[in-house]
Amino acid sequence: LLDFEDANIHDTKRMLLVVARDPAFIKAAEGRRFIAFLFKLHPSLTQEVAAIVRNQIASGHRSVLEAYGEIFFRAWRDTVGPCAAEVENELQRLMQAAILASTPRLAASLRIVLNSLHSHKPVEKRVAPLMVRLYDPILPRAFGAANAEVRRNAVNLLAAAFPIMDPEAPAVENNTRMTQQMSLLMESLADSCPVVREAAAAGCCHVLDRYWELIPAATSAKIMSDITTKLAYDGASKGVRVAVLRGLRQLVDNQNAQPVLKKALTGVTALLHDAEPVVREALMDLVLAVTNCRDFKFWELIAPEALLEAVAADGDEGVARKIVRLLLPSYFPNADSGATYMAALLRANPGAAQALCRQLVSRYLPAPSSPHDSASQPADYGISVPLEQLVQVASTLASHLTATAGSLQTPEEAAGAASPPAKRPKATSNKRGKKGAAGSSAAVAGKKRAKKKEAQPEPEEEEADADEQHGESGGGSAASRGAAVADQAADDDDDVVLVQERETADSWVNILGGLALLVEGLGAAVTARGVDGNEVAAVFDDAGLEELLRAAEEDVRKPEAMRLVLRMTASVHFLPAAARARTLLYRRMTNGCVPGLGSVPAEVLDVAASDLGAAAHWDDPELLAEALKTLATGHHAPKLFAMLAGALGAREPQPLRRPRNADKAKDKAKAAAGGSGQDGLMAELLGLDSAGHEADTDCCEHDVACVSCKRAEPADTMLLCDGCDLGCHIACMRPALPAVPAGDWLCWHCEAQVQGTALPPAAAGRCVALLLQMDEPRQLLCNHELFPRIIEQLK
Repeated sequence: LLDFEDANIHDTKRMLLVVARDPAFIKAAEGRRFIAFLFKLHPSLTQEVAAIVRNQIASGHRSVLEAYGEIFFRAWRDTVGPCAAEVENELQRLMQAAILASTPRLAASLRIVLNSLHSHKPVEKRVAPLMVRLYDPILPRAFGAANAEVRRNAVNLLAAAFPIMDPEAPAVENNTRMTQQMSLLMESLADSCPVVREAAAAGCCHVLDRYWELIPAATSAKIMSDITTKLAYDGASKGVRVAVLRGLRQLVDNQNAQPVLKKALTGVTALLHDAEPVVREALMDLVLAVTNCRDFKFWELIAPEALLEAVAADGDEGVARKIVRLLLPSYFPNADSGATYMAALLRANPGAAQALCRQLVSRYLPAPSSPHDSASQPADYGISVPLEQLVQVASTLASHLTATAGSLQTPEEAAGAASPPAKRPKATSNKRGKKGAAGSSAAVAGKKRAKKKEAQPEPEEEEADADEQHGESGGGSAASRGAAVADQAADDDDDVVLVQERETADSWVNILGGLALLVEGLGAAVTARGVDGNEVAAVFDDAGLEELLRAAEEDVRKPEAMRLVLRMTASVHFLPAAARARTLLYRRMTNGCVPGLGSVPAEVLDVAASDLGAAAHWDDPELLAEALKTLATGHHAPKLFAMLAGALGAREPQPLRRPRNADKAKDKAKAAAGGSGQDGLMAELLGLDSAGHEADTDCCEHDVACVSCKRAEPADTMLLCDGCDLGCHIACMRPALPAVPAGDWLCWHCEAQVQGTALPPAAAGRCVALLLQMDEPRQLLCNHELFPRIIEQLK
């Protein structure tokens, strides 16, 4: 149709050549067929079209490269005569380019184009002889090249094209050819260059996966032995070790390879302690793949105890996440037994259990700042535990801690009650009540609820006593509340409940550490992920955090325990339980001390020694910093800054503007408080507002009612206290405010605390210095209107 010898055909040829790189033609099936048709018009046009295609390979995306591979295959299949020979020459040029490619990316792109030809080998009989003709002159020679990049490219290309043999040839010839090709791959496993060994390990595993039945058993066994005993521990390159593990993972799904693989995998488990995180992560990918096979059990490869030690010591988030995914079915089969197993593990192996707790809530926590971690962290964390189950576990652990705080064992008692360790935990289904957790007899464990006897009387008097004790604060309240939780276990015979065993101080703190990690994640779910705060409110009742704070201070007597409780308070600062714990801290600061401050003036001890607690005498900067951070978290930081400024003399006292009906309610609040003198605090604890009124339950959930008139409108004259969120209209105060103030506003109760603080100026200065060392509190303090005056007083 076209005379390619005519000089006037130049414009027509140029338009045809433009088609070879036009995206519209490459994406459409008809366009690819048209480009393939151009190859058979004339040998000179074939060369020019092939040259254009070769120029596009270096920068082409995978879809474009696959399209060019299809075009080359169609052109070879449909072309005859001189053009067919030219197409074969172009294919061989691509093969040569794939061997001599200067970069791994270019070599991989060329292999993608050639894979279209390789993949048609089973369906097109002419492809196998073609590959023999084209590869034989160039591929075996490349294995002896001095350039390591050429040898690596040759290994990758042979693995992609394997086996290169003609089905029509004699069997002896094909066996010899396959033996030679396997010998080339096996010799590359011992190459002096790490990149060649890496490619050889991946290539051998790929060949074994696809052609296990064709390869002699002795050859397969030799390859498996070499890669699991030698290359798996290649000290010169972590890439070689990773390639071995990824290759073995590819073989896991091969039914024919599993008997040999089952024995070989035991040789690579020591890589769990490899120095490179990417190697450890590749090993865990392999073990996770093993769990999906019926004939494999991961604990036959790696003992669960070794995995627990690894997750406790491994600082890489990717590795820890995958170990937890492996152990999660055993230690968190369901919400009912999750707390039981978690508490047992927190006693036996605190580091591993806390890593498990951290990973359970990792989807809610902020992404890591490390480039390595953020790059390797997938969008799907692979650990999916419903939020309500996490809340249930955290609530059960919190109840257990408050119940056992008042009866802690001494180390001598714990040593006398020790028992032999239990067996390894087995994976359980989601059926409730199935046993199988690790731990000692003192550990929280699953137990079946005893059947009730017919003649058993109802313990009405004991329940009444427990109700009376619940209203009190301190260790007795914690014990009675925890006992009530145990007594209210489900009526199912198979329900798993938390046994109220005695804890040691160390085990109590270990369980508290796991609870703190869970609470941190639940708090982040609300503050950073948009979860409704009501969904996590069941973790603590209104007095839960205060009880834990008192227990950590009075019963456990460890600063670490107090720091953990304060950290939980900051994590869920939006809960009523956190507000009550802050109230306790503010009252103590008003009396002149902060936990961890260590220096309590004598006059303070004379006035409020009964309410200071043991932490008042601890000189612990970390505890002090945690207490200040807790008070500065959320939107109540202005009260802390005002209290510190008042102690330094940097703040002018403000009028105490009480609600207009405060005088009538004062007697009611004082009577409800029992005449203790702490009328504002006790009224708040007994469900009264700061003016002594009962809480208005009919008020809209999302509106704040005025403490005086009990109405939310008008909203534009409503003031919210920056210390406790109490609301009051400016007209309902006595004396009334003429307008809404521009800065912070504290209610009469918070303002009275600020003005009455007995905190010494030196202690206040130390607190300011600690706040300036913390990122978020420093920003809040520096932006506060009192900050310049605070600095002046410090000078």
